[in-house]
Amino acid sequence: MSTARLWMLANLLLAAPAAALAEEAQYPAPAGFVSDFAGVLSPAAAAALEVRLRELEKKTAAEIAVYLVRSVAPETIEGYAVKRFQTWRWPGARLDGIGKEGRDNGVLLVAAIEDRKVRIEVGYGLEGVIPDAVAKRIIETRILPRFREKDYDRGIADGVEALAARITGEAALPSPTPEGSPASSAAGVIVPLAVFFGIAGFIVAMIVLARRSGRSGGSGGGWSSGSSSGGWSSGSSGSSSGGSSFGSSGGGRSGGGGASGSW
Repeated sequence: MSTARLWMLANLLLAAPAAALAEEAQYPAPAGFVSDFAGVLSPAAAAALEVRLRELEKKTAAEIAVYLVRSVAPETIEGYAVKRFQTWRWPGARLDGIGKEGRDNGVLLVAAIEDRKVRIEVGYGLEGVIPDAVAKRIIETRILPRFREKDYDRGIADGVEALAARITGEAALPSPTPEGSPASSAAGVIVPLAVFFGIAGFIVAMIVLARRSGRSGGSGGGWSSGSSSGGWSSGSSGSSSGGSSFGSSGGGRSGGGGASGSW
């Protein structure tokens, strides 16, 4: 082997560890549900958030991860969030990604403090409950006002609670239709009509059945109660507890859904 090839091989062998170290420096391994590499959260706030997010995962199986860094340069906050989401590895997990495999029920809240950028990255499975517009509203109304005051504890806590409320279905519902509006007036006419026709239909059906029963001489051709019970089953399909110490075995995916903001 020529000297030039030996130098090339040596350079490649030296470059691989350097690239790995650079990757680790850009994307430090998560410490749990809350990873504060920017050092802006108080110990009490970080601990309270960790407990809150563990409880949420046990209750719903969904995972919210908080990841704070000083800067994402030279990347954009959007590109950084997607890559961090996809390469996230819980301690002891067998797969990368936030959320459960096949359910994609993860959310990443990432903030770059020196860049003054924040991003909510939403997994595929939660895009229905946290659409882009909702993620944007949470950033603008819950997180950024606190960040502008450098109250990172409150900003992250408020953002997490807003996301958790969407996941658990406890977010505020739209206001009811005001009395006297077109919708309520229409309902005031439609509901009584529906009741009237429902009762009339029932009476007609009973008369027809009575006549048929009389003609058949009591052959017992009425309704069968059966045992199919095709209603909803309570079963045991409730929320999963996740299992591992940091939430799940990984595997959740995101396709860039969510929103960003700056302060």
